[in-house]
Amino acid sequence: MAVAQAIPKYMMRIFRIFDGLIDEMHSIMAKFWWGSNGVERKIHWNRWELLCLPKSMGGMGYYKNLDFMAALRGHDPSYTWRSIWGANALLHDGMRWRVGNDTSIRVWDDSWQPGKGTFIVPTPQPDSNKELRVSDLIDYDNGCRDSDLVSITFTEVDRRAVMDLPLSKFWPGDRRYWWPSPNGVYTVR
Repeated sequence: MAVAQAIPKYMMRIFRIFDGLIDEMHSIMAKFWWGSNGVERKIHWNRWELLCLPKSMGGMGYYKNLDFMAALRGHDPSYTWRSIWGANALLHDGMRWRVGNDTSIRVWDDSWQPGKGTFIVPTPQPDSNKELRVSDLIDYDNGCRDSDLVSITFTEVDRRAVMDLPLSKFWPGDRRYWWPSPNGVYTVR
């Protein structure tokens, strides 16, 4: 199992691996730990989330993060990964979230308001829920913002900005875009 985990970990430090392949690797590892042969079942010693914890925290160190922007540097990365990861802060400055229907966007920690500049919005009230997600601010039944929650959560200036943010009627998933570019795509030219 150590080899099954080491090979993809090395490759993931350098290349983006397709989500389907990641799912297949997770399936193989799950069968190793919890599979059955039709006659007998293996014991479920731990949950997958616990196996994915770092070894220093009692887990097996399995890699499950598919998001480059949230990737960690690691304790002994290759020169290539150190170089790529070093530019992560620059990418974070240029990335902004386009609000859809998901729970990916943290209200107080992520840049999700449109406009120029790299600001995190808005300013939390002293009694605000620090774990609040942008999806919590949406009334999906009526296709609009939850004006009551927005009113008690934000300052007047931020309240207007939140209420003015357009919502899609198709509710696509949240996704990141490169705000300095007119088409939202990052380019190196």
